[in-house]
Amino acid sequence: RRSALGGHVPLIASPLSRTSWRGPAVADLLDRLLAEHPIDPARVYLIGFSMGGIGSWEVALDQPDRFAAVVPIGGRMGSPADAARLRDVPVWAFNGADDPTTTTQEAELMVEALRRAGGHPRLTVLPGKSHGDSQTAAYEHPDLWPWLLSQRRTTPAPQP
Repeated sequence: RRSALGGHVPLIASPLSRTSWRGPAVADLLDRLLAEHPIDPARVYLIGFSMGGIGSWEVALDQPDRFAAVVPIGGRMGSPADAARLRDVPVWAFNGADDPTTTTQEAELMVEALRRAGGHPRLTVLPGKSHGDSQTAAYEHPDLWPWLLSQRRTTPAPQP
């Protein structure tokens, strides 16, 4: 199917939850959206903040073949022992320099694990930003959206 824009469009998934994300629920949501809308399966992006940042690491580690890129914001570190699963997925992590909830050290641990696994993640530490204001600062970063929308899966994404 084609969109009114003349083709398949990207999907930026940023589920909201008051608790942690559940991988199967995110997969079900993506399957439903891909089946019902003209979304380019090679351009599905995952972004999360706080619990969603943690969830974005966890879901991406669980389902790395689904995403063209992942952007955890203020989201702790994921699982450094499993970093090789994300070696081929572009990741740009953001963390507030003054965030006492999710520290830059935690973000650095996962980014370094990804680099050791052969990945090329980015990490931006946001000066003067605490936990709550790191989300807005990340979304306002002038390079985030062009970078994100330039990412595409090079291997076929699963179809619903």
